[in-house]
Amino acid sequence: MTTFRTDSAGAILKRWLEQKLPGVLEKRYRQLQFENGSLVPTMADLQPGAATLVQEQMEVVGEAAIVADEAFDIPLADVGAEEVQFKIIAVFSGFHFTFRQMQAAQFSNVPLSDKKAFAARRAIAEKMNKIAAFGAAKYDCTGFLNNPDVPVNSSSFNPETATADDVIEWFIDEIVSIESNTELTESPTVALVTPELHGILMKKRVGDSNLNIKQYILGNTDLTDIRKVTELKSATLEANGVQAAATNKDRILLYPLDPEIVERHIEMTKPLPEEYRNAKYITPMYACTSPVIWNFPKAARSIDYVKAS
Repeated sequence: MTTFRTDSAGAILKRWLEQKLPGVLEKRYRQLQFENGSLVPTMADLQPGAATLVQEQMEVVGEAAIVADEAFDIPLADVGAEEVQFKIIAVFSGFHFTFRQMQAAQFSNVPLSDKKAFAARRAIAEKMNKIAAFGAAKYDCTGFLNNPDVPVNSSSFNPETATADDVIEWFIDEIVSIESNTELTESPTVALVTPELHGILMKKRVGDSNLNIKQYILGNTDLTDIRKVTELKSATLEANGVQAAATNKDRILLYPLDPEIVERHIEMTKPLPEEYRNAKYITPMYACTSPVIWNFPKAARSIDYVKAS
């Protein structure tokens, strides 16, 4: 027996009265600030197949002295050179189609391959961002936030309960410490802070002026920017091994945003030849990265402080 679809709209099917919105709503993704080069100077110059990155380092040594005329015991200066090696690691992901999925994509005129390729690229970018921030200890790869040569000051200061003047003094003291310890060779240009601390810097006013803490600091130091970074939260630092468990402190990082100070090298994400396996068409993709290289780690300083509630 043949059955017919009937609708409460009578001779008009309800789906004929539906209006489709243009476009497709897609998830909004956060910026990957450690991966995209905005926080760590990043050069896409790794050659395919390279397993190690070699850096030549040179240092001038020697001293001078006051000597008598026609003296022969003149002190000598010299130049020492060495090579430092950094391991290059690869990150892989990929996407696949079944035969029926390929047919469905063609039938519906939906560029599914572009979407799947984006998903694989995004997965690689997320992993590269995590490696750039926290490294990969298993592969002897250090990140931006866990280099042991960058000084760390564990402070009991609480910016949430402090006055604006106290927060300013605290901030400037840390900047001065970098300059003093490097004999004015280095001075930070960027401060990375948590969103919560950034909010405090924006809300608290300096005395009776219209300036907030952030405006005052940027106007009276060599800092050119104060940026929000979620990876500096205590829970994230502890989860990724940067801090010990139950440290319960957020972090500030002061540093010069300069490729001579800190750098990272990558090979851009690329697809590999498609392969057919287990009734699937598979396209692998990969990218390569060096560790984050702190050439002059004393130019930076991490400050761990009582986190905002």
